[in-house]
This record gives sequence, structure tokens and C-alpha cells, in this order.
Amino acid sequence: IVSAWYPPPWARDTHQPAGLRGTALLPHKMPRILDSLADYLTFLQERYGVQTRFFSFNEPDVGVEVRQTPAEHARFVQAMGETLNRRGLPTRVLLGDTAHGTPKALDYLRPALEDPGVRPHIGAIGFHTWRGCTPDILRAWSQAARHLKIPLIVAEGGPDAHLHEYPALRLEPWFQLQEAELYVRLCAFAQPAALLHWQLNTDYSVLRGGGVYGETGPLEPTQRFWNLKQLGLTPPGARALPVTTKTPHLTAAAFQAPDNGPLAIHLVNVGGQCRTVLAGLPADIASLRAFITDATRGMAALPEVPATRGIAEITLPAASYLTLLSP
Repeated sequence: IVSAWYPPPWARDTHQPAGLRGTALLPHKMPRILDSLADYLTFLQERYGVQTRFFSFNEPDVGVEVRQTPAEHARFVQAMGETLNRRGLPTRVLLGDTAHGTPKALDYLRPALEDPGVRPHIGAIGFHTWRGCTPDILRAWSQAARHLKIPLIVAEGGPDAHLHEYPALRLEPWFQLQEAELYVRLCAFAQPAALLHWQLNTDYSVLRGGGVYGETGPLEPTQRFWNLKQLGLTPPGARALPVTTKTPHLTAAAFQAPDNGPLAIHLVNVGGQCRTVLAGLPADIASLRAFITDATRGMAALPEVPATRGIAEITLPAASYLTLLSP
């Protein structure tokens, strides 16, 4: 994904209503803007061999930095798509790339979703997780992508967009568990094709020490690092499975590799220690490997969990993230 943030001065509309964030693009400069973007993608392809799959403006719904109304966004997607086709580029537009996963953000996409002239130019739907992301709205995002038969991408994942302003928070166990719960919730209800953590550099760092934010001591992984690594135990190419829980403090997501391959079950317990029964497993599974991440352990292996006739029982430690894998 190539995502543009800051437009050049010649493309900016300097006459804007007060109180709005970001900048609008000059409508009469749109042909030049489209060709400029296509030139850049062509340069990436010809000079560096980078073939861009999707293009977006970052968070155009709130103006970081390009601001577009829903109607403007729909018109841009169609015009950009037509330009890309004319230039022979394989790139399609990432619809939305909105700042939030809220009903309002999803409504921002409606003009594009409902316009038959826009649909062929949409390569995927994208949103960020800084607000919203309740189970019901995540299902609605998933349904929008399924309706067009295109991928859904969580293009920025994380619970707090301003974490870099108070970085010590990222080391708090409750915050690190909250992030794991958010990601498993996204997997369970939105079932995205990709979840891009924001971000794997010194801002929002999943490491500590080594000079990160001026921290002393050796560079070492945090609980957030192990959360991501543990989520990555999901088998490649796996598809999401329906899963339900009966307690509000437990979030679960399940995946299975193609052709009835290995299972991965992710469980985040934000409450106290509890006994949990897993039902509906394939009957031929005799045991499950278990890995845990919490305030003191990083993807630590636990004893295998026995399973009989599709049922397994396990004690979930308090405030923990557990992953179970079938052979």
C-alpha cells in the first residue's frame, strides 16, 4: 500500500472553512494531481521494481492530511482508478483508509459503495482502529468488503493514536493486554485479510531500553512484542472460523489452514483466573499445544491440553493471552 499524507503546495486549496482539519485538493488541479500520483507509482515500478497493489490518502475522513467529503472521496476513487487503468498500472484504490472503525467512518464510504461506476476501481476497504471497533460495527465492515468480494485491511492497528506522547503507558501490563484483546476482537468479528500494527519503529515501540524514548538498559522485547509474535502463530493462509464465548471478559478468535489443516485458537482473558471449556473441535484432535503471554511470560510454552471427542478444558490464568494450536 502506498499512502499519501502531505500534498504539494500547488495541489492545496488554501481557501478553507475555519475549524476544519487538513487540506482540500484544488478541484481544477485534479487531472494534474492524478497524473502526478500515477507518475510516482510508475517511477516506483520502473526504478525499484515495486509494484503497488493499493493507493490511498491517509485518513481523508478527518483530514490527515488530505481532507475529502464522502462524495469527493467517491469521485476521487473513480477518477484515480480510471487514470491508473489508462496508464497501465495494476494499482487499485484502498477505499476509506479512515481514521476510525466507527459507524460514522463506515458511512463515509457509502457514496462509493453504492455507485456502480466507482466499484470496479476499489481494490480493498481499509480502516484504522483508533475509535469504535465494537463487535457489531466490525461485522458491518466485514460485510461491506464481502459484498464487493474484496479484502478488508486494518491499515493502522492499536488502541491509542497518541501513545507516542506518553510512551511509558506502552509498558503497563493492562495496556499491553488491551492491545492483544483489540487484535483478537478484530480477527473474530472483522476477519481482515491483513492487520498492520501501528507501528514497528521507535514510535509506539514494542521494545524497551536501548535508548528507545531515552530508556536505559539493553534493548529487549515487551509483552506487546510477544503478543504480536504469538498472533503470528496463526497458520499461513488460514481462514477465520465462527466462534462464540459466554463471558464478557473473554475474547476468542479461531482459524484453520486450508484443506482441514491445523487450527489456531486465540483467547484473551481480561478477567480473573477461570476454567474454560472448548467445544466444537474436530473429533480427531487428541491434544493442543499451548502458548501464553502475560505480564511475566512471553509466548511461553505450556503443557499440552488434552482433547476428547471435540472437547478440551483448560484453566485460563488471569489477565492473559493464550493460543492453542492443533498438530
